[in-house]
Amino acid sequence: MKLIVSDLDGTLLNEKKEITERTKKILREAYSKGIDFAIASGRSQHSIKKFQQDLGIKIFSICNNGANVYDKDENLIYSNPMKSEVVKKVITFLRENKVNYNGFSHRNLYLDDREKNPVLTVESGIFDIIELGNGDNFPEMFKIIARQNEEALRKLKDFVLQQEFAPEIDVTITQPNCMDIVDKNCSKGNAIEFISKQFNIPIDEIIAFGDGENDYSMLAAAGHPVVMENGMATLKEAFPTRALTNEKEGVAVYLENILNLK
Repeated sequence: MKLIVSDLDGTLLNEKKEITERTKKILREAYSKGIDFAIASGRSQHSIKKFQQDLGIKIFSICNNGANVYDKDENLIYSNPMKSEVVKKVITFLRENKVNYNGFSHRNLYLDDREKNPVLTVESGIFDIIELGNGDNFPEMFKIIARQNEEALRKLKDFVLQQEFAPEIDVTITQPNCMDIVDKNCSKGNAIEFISKQFNIPIDEIIAFGDGENDYSMLAAAGHPVVMENGMATLKEAFPTRALTNEKEGVAVYLENILNLK
């Protein structure tokens, strides 16, 4: 193995949103043996930064489901936001269907009215909140998230994909009640392929861990895909290799065994 890639929430992190000491130790040992590490998340780079600091090693970062990629020195090496006209179409659609949303661009979090609309992300403390009001002047955004109950969200996703703007976006269910929307060319899988080409890392020497729908492309791209035991059924159907749940430190246990890092 030359590169380990892991999703964060539901995969590398436990339910307290922490990287356990055991997991940190294993990733540091792998790094000392020349194996690089990458976080691949729907989160922003600002949210990922604290986990980079916890690990104490230089890592790649795939953020906003592949809309941003950073090298091991935290330089932005790939960026692909949704254009303002696409953002306008998506947000207009969500407004018409009375769906709560947040939009993201760098350190900005966008919503219609902070008094009426909730902040939907666990990352809320690191963003500057900007109200869009009822206007139609929309900035470029790296990601839009929408939140509904699980059944309504599945129907909403299907409905979104039937709209005229569907060819311009990628839509994934990242949690049972949360849907992410990014540019059509953005995915964790595309980001892995980009890193593979830019840094001459053979794709079949990349191992990837994931649990959610937005991890599918990443698992499909990696030479060694591993699904968490707590992962979505669709992933388990597509990829047979399992790690223990995130609560049982599945990433660490799997790496201990496959890389002989006991």
